[in-house]
Amino acid sequence: MKFLYNNKINKILSEANIANIETLRTTIPTELEELLSEGVENVEDCIFLKCNVGNLSNVKKTDFPDNTGLECFVNKINIDNYTDDDPSVSDMLKIGISAINLIKCYLQNKDDKFAIIYSVQDDDFIAASLRFHKCRDGETWISDNLEGYEDATLVAYVN
Repeated sequence: MKFLYNNKINKILSEANIANIETLRTTIPTELEELLSEGVENVEDCIFLKCNVGNLSNVKKTDFPDNTGLECFVNKINIDNYTDDDPSVSDMLKIGISAINLIKCYLQNKDDKFAIIYSVQDDDFIAASLRFHKCRDGETWISDNLEGYEDATLVAYVN
């Protein structure tokens, strides 16, 4: 897995004395782990988290410019919805990396390349979201310029 991230992620890593993002692990909140552990499902050339496949009844493919947009919309998980206490920014990053590693287990056996996108917002409150999509020619979800994002943002590429 290859990680790309902006300086805001780098700052969190530095402040938490985390030397290597690739070995970063922590316990995932139980409810989140159970959802992610359901795995992924292929539906009409799109890969979705099984826990979110039911959301497809609320959207139409034509609502999105491409399959990448549909996947990112349906696969979005608000990580902060699954934390009981008031985690620090570095704790949210650790939970996110651990969640990415769990999702990676279900994607790495596929023939395609995937981008798992994680962002942490640290304004009045700490919020974090994770989403992923299959990498397709001519379709993008996130800019190559990660420094252009206000939030701490990282992309993990699988395969």
